[in-house]
Amino acid sequence: MTILSDALPTLSELYQAHHGKVSDKWSSYLSLYESVLQDRRGSTQTVLEIGVQNGGSLEIWAQYFVNATSVVGCDINPKCAQLRYENPAIQVVVGDATQLETLERIKQVSTSFDLIVEDGSHIPREVILTFLRYWPLVKPGGIFIAEDLHCDYFASHEGGIGRRDIANRFFAELVHLINLEHWGDALQVAPLLKAFGAEDTIAQAQLVGTIASVSFHNSIAIIRKAHTPSEVALGERVIVGELAIADPAVLAIRAARGDSLRSMREPAQPSAAPQTSFASLFGRN
Repeated sequence: MTILSDALPTLSELYQAHHGKVSDKWSSYLSLYESVLQDRRGSTQTVLEIGVQNGGSLEIWAQYFVNATSVVGCDINPKCAQLRYENPAIQVVVGDATQLETLERIKQVSTSFDLIVEDGSHIPREVILTFLRYWPLVKPGGIFIAEDLHCDYFASHEGGIGRRDIANRFFAELVHLINLEHWGDALQVAPLLKAFGAEDTIAQAQLVGTIASVSFHNSIAIIRKAHTPSEVALGERVIVGELAIADPAVLAIRAARGDSLRSMREPAQPSAAPQTSFASLFGRN
């Protein structure tokens, strides 16, 4: 484990001191990233940023992560091929990140990443597709960050508050995969992907048991990858103490070494409810 000096500049300080290639970020992102990434500064070695514009952010990431060995930028703008860097760890791939050909070219540089930042077209369907394509490349314990999700609400970006296919809604529904053990025997995961037009993009097994958490901030979604499937599991029920004056039934649960989840899940009287689907629960066709 690398021990870093407290004197290292923060991400905001690096931005303020930066010269040369332009980088464009909202101020709230910088403070948020500092809180999320500061403990990873020494361990993060591989970074992918999709959408680099003028390329300055790649230089700043390479400075911020002091042991970075590969900082890859991807942009659809052919002018980005002109970007040149003194740091050999920084490389740029020009292409549409949603296309498999571009994905394969990125994998030729690095097959896995500690951090992926999605800052591409900001069109919701493309943000979702990019996540599904690149999530398998996130290392266990790594992070995927989707930026500029305010575009979800702009008609100019195929968004709108009333639309069901925007990126924020997709990332919000990933919480159901975190809780899969409580409903997975009743419904299937595939309709979740189908509802967003992406059921064939990623193998179901690459999502199940891999999403540790999803957090939302102004225009940002942060998805953390589990180290192992057991990290996502609810685990054993821990009951301690001897006095149960208000609810002694909990002692019986401990004595039986049960978790009582089955009895909570099952209805008091079995019903002949019709088969349903994940998508239909949210009013999708």
